[in-house]
Order: sequence, then structure tokens, then C-alpha cells
Amino acid sequence: MKEKWKDVVEAEGIYQISNKGNFQRNPANPRKNAKYPKLMNKGGYQYVSIYINGRRINKTIHQMVMAAFKKGFKYGMHINHDDGDKTNNNLSNLEMSNPVHNNTHAHTLPTTTKPGKSKYRNVSTRTDKRHKNPKTVYIAGVKINSKRHYIGAFKNEVDAAKAVDTYLDRIGDTIRLRNFP
Repeated sequence: MKEKWKDVVEAEGIYQISNKGNFQRNPANPRKNAKYPKLMNKGGYQYVSIYINGRRINKTIHQMVMAAFKKGFKYGMHINHDDGDKTNNNLSNLEMSNPVHNNTHAHTLPTTTKPGKSKYRNVSTRTDKRHKNPKTVYIAGVKINSKRHYIGAFKNEVDAAKAVDTYLDRIGDTIRLRNFP
């Protein structure tokens, strides 16, 4: 599919979005040293910060693609990523949706977990972004009587999950499910 560019809705003549999810300033309205890195929000969606009428606004890439290329789409409507990859903003991968369909679709795909979550019980992730090469650490912890018990930080998810299971066995917990029965 050939890449096609259209003006961003509500920012016509200033910014453009492509059917492949790429973003740029309109070539007819250049600005020196203007860079627009794709950022990631807490939900795992890519967005850019742009200025419209002197106000900075964050707009998600998939919303801009749909608004520019699909008739009848309005900002804020639900969008489904067919392959479950929230960073794949190709027009061919996006479809208009509703909350029920979007939720059903999300549970039928083996999608990746949300940032900060792990596929194992009582394991969360933390990324230290202060370093040149950000490192992800897996935190093992259990909540007992409304109090969080920190078990440790691990380099990989499986070790953290095993530590949770070992801790639950050590304290004699017979109610909670284990990661590795």
C-alpha cells in the first residue's frame, strides 16, 4: 500500500498524518528544527504533542489516522486495532468500534499486557528510565490483610513469579492460586 498523506482534522494546513500512521508538519508550512517524536501514553497508545491556536494538545496517532481517512469518524469514538498491537496504526489495521466489540476483541487476542503489568500473579514491572538504556525490573509482592509485602526485584518475570510461589508456600497460604501449580 502506497503511503498517502492528509491534513490532521482540526489542524488543517499545519500538520499531516499518513495512512501508515506517520506524522509530520505540512511541507507547505515548514518550521525549522520541528521534531515530533511519537510518545507512549499509559494505555500503550502512541501520541504526539502539537500546538493548535497556541495551545498544546496531545493527540493519539490512531485517532488522527481514522479522523483523516474514514468518513463519519469523530475524535473520541472507539477504535479497534485488528492485530491487537496498539503501536500498529496502519489504516488497514484500524476499524471503528464500540465499547462492547472493542472489549470482546481484546479478550480474544493474545495481546501483550499493559505497561506495569505482568502475565503472572503478584508480579508487576518497573522501568528505570534514568539510565541511558532503560532496564525493566520485575517486582514480586503479595497483599495480605490490606498490607503489601515486598518480596524482591528480579531481572526476569519467571524468577519473580517463582519467588511469589515460594513465599506463599513458606507462609502456608493455601487459598491463593500459584503461578506454577
